[in-house]
Amino acid sequence: MISALVFITLFSATGCRPDAKIYSDYISEFHQTYFGDRKTPLKTGDMKLYVDYSTCIFQAKSDGSTFYKDMLNVMQKATSYYSIKGKEIKLEESIKTSTDIYNELANKMPDIPYADLTSAAEMIVNGNSEAILVTDGELFEPNDAKGHEDDAYMRDAFTKWLRLGREIFIYCEPYKESYNGKMYDKKRFYFVFTDSDVKGNVYDLIVNQIPNIEKRTDVLQYHLTSSHSLLSTAGQTNSSVPNENLSAEILEACGYYEVQDWSELSWKNIKKYIIDAVDEETGNELKNGEAIISGLSLDRNSKGSCFRIDDIYLEISNMTELYQQYCDATEVGQKPAQIKLEHPIVDPKIYRMNDFMILDQDEFQRTGKIRIFFDKENFDPTNLQSNGANLLKIDIKVKKFTNAFKNNCDARSRFEFEVLGHKGQINRSVIKSIDGVLAERDIRDMMQDRTLYTIYVISNSSNL
Repeated sequence: MISALVFITLFSATGCRPDAKIYSDYISEFHQTYFGDRKTPLKTGDMKLYVDYSTCIFQAKSDGSTFYKDMLNVMQKATSYYSIKGKEIKLEESIKTSTDIYNELANKMPDIPYADLTSAAEMIVNGNSEAILVTDGELFEPNDAKGHEDDAYMRDAFTKWLRLGREIFIYCEPYKESYNGKMYDKKRFYFVFTDSDVKGNVYDLIVNQIPNIEKRTDVLQYHLTSSHSLLSTAGQTNSSVPNENLSAEILEACGYYEVQDWSELSWKNIKKYIIDAVDEETGNELKNGEAIISGLSLDRNSKGSCFRIDDIYLEISNMTELYQQYCDATEVGQKPAQIKLEHPIVDPKIYRMNDFMILDQDEFQRTGKIRIFFDKENFDPTNLQSNGANLLKIDIKVKKFTNAFKNNCDARSRFEFEVLGHKGQINRSVIKSIDGVLAERDIRDMMQDRTLYTIYVISNSSNL
């Protein structure tokens, strides 16, 4: 999952050009200081497994569920094992190794008729580790025979996790369960609490263990997030693709940002060969010139996510003064200057460049591909410095999004299951929980104007 920023650094054509790689060494720290995520990172190499000791687990083994067998290879890598037996949620200290976990999950287990799933989910989100919760989704209590069939009992836990900038993958597997002589349509849920920004995260482990999992017809994968979008790069260094006329060098590509060096071409030549480019066959000027950056594409549904990105926009800023202050302060061991991290960022050392670059919106709407052009019709280089270095920051941001779960009849219906002991009565607790999360104002605010991608580019100062 990729989310990033775009920076362009421009060096004076008349003065001594600093070494590009030395100059760019501060960009990563600069980004993290002013624009990086403020979330608390999850512990790496630590995954907790919570297992609901209900019929859904026993049934998976007796029915020979292939997905359960596949997930068993993932679940046995847990570093802590918790059993959910009614109201008791217990760390099973005797189950420590992958072999212990495998034997526990592969052999016959006791069937406990109700489970405190709310407390289990709260334990997960109040911790700081990735986790998998395996359950039939029924929050049973002794005095509630219907099992909270319309209660959004996971809403608070889901919301807390997403507020922390993390994500949840839900795998839903149908199965049949016999009860008092009747067969019921049930679901086996694997709630994966993770963060794809974590190296070696559980989702990556699942994908590696179960190839093409999103294409399986026997299991539904659903992605619950307000901060992770799937953006692909086509460059050889996992970057975007700069226009070949720039003779650009990719100095760094770190997933969340990349650094390009454009210093081989002056701004006059950029205007001549890119902005004022002509059709090779007709000799006529191209309407928007040639694309300066391509090779980016966005999965607007983000692996079947709860939010669909309908539209995006560019925000370009000249960061030269702020970046230079940061470099100067860093080199003498001082604390960098502070700026207000709100939208839009308010700081006198940042200059917006509204008529500088544009997106090919038609291409994005058709294919999800992102191509960036100079705004030829309104091109305004006023905020480019001509007497020294320039640092431009190009953010690709979310302009409009919609709740994709609200009208996703397939996902909603597949999260439904019959209430045990009440044939024909439908449990919609998981649906209600997801609906509740997506109705939260702050969760939706996390999507609006969110930066999807960033690039740094080193180039000469303006001679236009």
